[in-house]
Amino acid sequence: MGQKLKIVIAVMVVAVAALAIGFSTKNGGLFKGQLLNQPGQNIEENIVKPDLSGKLNVVMPTGDEKEMKVSCTIANLGPGSVDGKTPFKYAIYVNGKEVFSNVDSYTRMEPGDSFSFTYEIPREKTPNTGKVKFAVDTENSIEEDNKDNNSAETDYKF
Repeated sequence: MGQKLKIVIAVMVVAVAALAIGFSTKNGGLFKGQLLNQPGQNIEENIVKPDLSGKLNVVMPTGDEKEMKVSCTIANLGPGSVDGKTPFKYAIYVNGKEVFSNVDSYTRMEPGDSFSFTYEIPREKTPNTGKVKFAVDTENSIEEDNKDNNSAETDYKF
């Protein structure tokens, strides 16, 4: 190998090393997993989550009817999906006492999806006045954007 070739190779190695050092100091976050994140931002903040919401409507008996009907809706208001693999519990309470519950372990809910059901509560199981509450994900099984809207409550009177 000639002297000139050794000098050219040495200059090229030095130039490549200088470029690599300059690039890495100017782009410090690039090699630290921040390519998709903004500096100072937690990676978990980028995960889209569902937002389960519970709503209810109480229909009091009329005429010969003896049951109070509680219509409940569970909706996903968030940008993320409920995958259908994580079970979550929902329940209806009358004056703080659970009168109905179910564990849903199969429903996949995309953003904007909802489902509703009606549960009839016999008159003999309810006092003349009180509160009916419907709560979704009562055991906090689903990681959500907002847990503040997981329940709804209303007064009733016979």
